[in-house]
Amino acid sequence: MKRYGVLIPLLLSCAALLALVSCVGDGSTLDPLGNPLGPPQIAITPENLSLEVDSGQVANLNLEIKNTGGFPLEVQRIESQADWIQIGEVNLPLTLESSDSVLVPVTVGKPDLSVSTHSSAIRVVSNAEGTPT
Repeated sequence: MKRYGVLIPLLLSCAALLALVSCVGDGSTLDPLGNPLGPPQIAITPENLSLEVDSGQVANLNLEIKNTGGFPLEVQRIESQADWIQIGEVNLPLTLESSDSVLVPVTVGKPDLSVSTHSSAIRVVSNAEGTPT
């Protein structure tokens, strides 16, 4: 019991500083309910996209980038791997707190794109493990 009596005021102090660090000496970071937080994780929706665009036309869509981890996700760059995929305006770098998301406008196609099946990728560079995605 003595340990909890000391831990609670320290957690409140840490919360006031927005650090939310458990002060028991193990270096764990906790959410306001005392659950351990994990590293930033990125989820992108849709993960894969298949669409048909008429010759000379473009399709507009949004990608959702979400932080599904515990620590802030820092997105440094969003890059198209092809000239027929345009990334809309997004203020980068950006920071997404846990459970926050952002919509990224994307335009697919261009007037002189040949009629064929095309494949490419969008690269998202962030501080999440395993990125770029």
